[in-house]
Amino acid sequence: MSLTVLSAVVLASLDVAWRAPESCPPPDVSLLASATGKVQATVDNPSKATWLLELAFLEPFQATRRLELSSCTDVRRAARALLVLGLKGAEAFTTAPAPSPPPLTESAVEPLPSPPPTPGPRLALSAGALASALTVPSFSPRFLIEGSLGVGAFEAAVMLRGGLPVVVPGGPTATAAVSIWPTLGGELLGCFSPNHARTVRPAVCGAMLGEWWQLRGQGVSDPRSGSSALVGLGAHARVSIELGSWLQLTAFLTARGHLLRPVARFEGVDTVAAGPFSVELGALIGLNRK
Repeated sequence: MSLTVLSAVVLASLDVAWRAPESCPPPDVSLLASATGKVQATVDNPSKATWLLELAFLEPFQATRRLELSSCTDVRRAARALLVLGLKGAEAFTTAPAPSPPPLTESAVEPLPSPPPTPGPRLALSAGALASALTVPSFSPRFLIEGSLGVGAFEAAVMLRGGLPVVVPGGPTATAAVSIWPTLGGELLGCFSPNHARTVRPAVCGAMLGEWWQLRGQGVSDPRSGSSALVGLGAHARVSIELGSWLQLTAFLTARGHLLRPVARFEGVDTVAAGPFSVELGALIGLNRK
């Protein structure tokens, strides 16, 4: 049975209690003269070939290490190494200043991406012409002036229309005819353009037309004249192409049905009338501003 003795190593603020057989003195811990802490070391020698070391750190942290070694020399070396590593490491951890973050530089600061600009209203003033089919038995030309306002994908337009007289044969004699003159008209358009922010902008529209016609008989002994209105509703498709920052070209196609149409009569008999449907193909060129 081995004799266990209690030794104490006190260096400044360091307190190491060493419980070990008399033949196994405490290790040299002079390297820890500036360290702070409290440690209890217990050494046991149950057999000649086995030495047990239990090292308990109480301050400034708490931890326990247990080792099985073959000699007292190994015990003292292991205890010394654990004390130096544990207490010196704790001292460096508690006294080292916290690392400061690196200073921000202009290259390290990334500006937030700016939101895309919101497109403003689009204004356009254009002039052009169209050819109208099926309104009367022959093609009827029109001259146009259009003003439009677009906001986002929606656009509203007002089109003023004027035409040239068209002579349509018909009546009780071979020389009878009717001169039809669409003197003045207007059309309202409400359009939707899904690609409103692009250079090429297709659009689909609803259209409402009103025209005032002058009719005059020709080639008869008693020609008379009168006036009437043409009113129609329909669908309108167009494509606008920006030719520059201020110039745009528009092509369109309109199909409509007529709610009210002029009729020319000879001797009480309907002879020449505007058709129930019409198809128009035209183009506009003008100035636009975003």
